[in-house]
Amino acid sequence: MMLNRLKILILCFFALYTPFLYAQNKNNAREDFEFIKYLIGNDMKEEALIWANGNFSLRHYGKDTEDTINFLRAWTFYSSKSLTKAKEHFEKVGDSSLFKPASVFFSSLSQAYLGEYTTALDNLVSNKDLLTKFSELRFFEQAGLSLLKRDFHLYEDYRKNFFYSSYLLKDNEQALDSIYLNLKNYKAKSPFLSACLSAIAPGLGKIYAGSLGEGLSSFVTVGSFAAIATENWIKHGFVDWRTILFTSIGTVFYIGNIYGSIVRVKIDYDEFTEKQNLSILYTIHLPLRNVFGL
Repeated sequence: MMLNRLKILILCFFALYTPFLYAQNKNNAREDFEFIKYLIGNDMKEEALIWANGNFSLRHYGKDTEDTINFLRAWTFYSSKSLTKAKEHFEKVGDSSLFKPASVFFSSLSQAYLGEYTTALDNLVSNKDLLTKFSELRFFEQAGLSLLKRDFHLYEDYRKNFFYSSYLLKDNEQALDSIYLNLKNYKAKSPFLSACLSAIAPGLGKIYAGSLGEGLSSFVTVGSFAAIATENWIKHGFVDWRTILFTSIGTVFYIGNIYGSIVRVKIDYDEFTEKQNLSILYTIHLPLRNVFGL
């Protein structure tokens, strides 16, 4: 009889203590998140990384300890822009962990920041069964990754799953649509045409490429040397050293103006591409933090 009463008391103790332990573990994780955010927010990223590499192993989160520690470390590396390490720790989080959905999304986003767009897409597709509660968010991130790959047909397929109803996603879905239209309607300048224009009139190719200041500067520089060379030719003849000198310098600037026009077109395209990519990544990042409370 006494043994049975003792068993009942032990069962009652665990029944009462287990929820408290779970809550305490959850509070520990939240406290660590807040501490990490405090360190990073105060430009103490090295201290945050030291905390991630050491102190988490001293904390206890119950049966989910290892997964929780990996996620906390991954988040610290992600926030500190150590994306390769962040990806590695996100991928270590087990399938049974409550942190697994967030880990999959942020792992793919880390890969996207690293330029691994196809791998990031494959990661989301291969883990879709674990993300059933976040289907629209998954399609949203896959749509963003498709834009990073400049695969407009794939983007159109994924955006069919946008409902524009969730306050956490609506603005960002519309933002992706806007970026999609910018990319689709963008008309890249022709390097060949830019070179031809600058060959006809120095600086004209740079003006075509969108750089009025550089174009005018090239026109004045090449035009000045051409005028000086012509004046010396008239006064001293073609074989005079002054004519040869200014003609040679003017020719170098003329050829440089043509080459510079080609480079200017490439720079203009690269700047546009980089700006759009950063906009896509930022647009994907925002709802992930809101959905998972990070």
